[in-house]
Amino acid sequence: MQTFKPQSDDPKLPIQDVFRELWNNEARNAMVIDEVINTYRNGRQILLLTERTEHIQLFYEKMKDDIPALFVLKGGFGKKQLKQIFEDINKAKENGNIVILATGRYIGEGFDLPELDTLFLPFPISWKGTLAQYVGRLHRMAASKTEVRVYDYADVDVPVLMRMLAKRKKGYAALGYKF
Repeated sequence: MQTFKPQSDDPKLPIQDVFRELWNNEARNAMVIDEVINTYRNGRQILLLTERTEHIQLFYEKMKDDIPALFVLKGGFGKKQLKQIFEDINKAKENGNIVILATGRYIGEGFDLPELDTLFLPFPISWKGTLAQYVGRLHRMAASKTEVRVYDYADVDVPVLMRMLAKRKKGYAALGYKF
């Protein structure tokens, strides 16, 4: 297993610098990509959420040849383009499984795709309300759904990210998840 560690050991390294290094870490991203591809091949309906559009683009470029039903949802799309993307998603999910790469802020209230059964969180969050909103995307009932899975990446060598994980653990417990 790959462990992420910032290049600087400075405990006062600004969090945005930690995040930048995290989403640019090739080994960590390769681990996430491999897990998404394998999970897709196992028939799961996947939502991957990150907070960086650059992170989404990186994942898209690395997965597009392995996942034919790969979709991107982020800010900046026009209504017409968005309508087409959702039509394509609905068509693809009828024929098999899908992977949606999205920014967390984009998948807010009003997003509803009950078939989703797997969530990847390659970018750390700490607030339990955000966590509840994200995993809530999986809790909608669908005839084909028998379980939900969440892949949450714990970066144990970075104290600030471990504190964020501790907060997520409390959020998971409140939602009935076992960690």
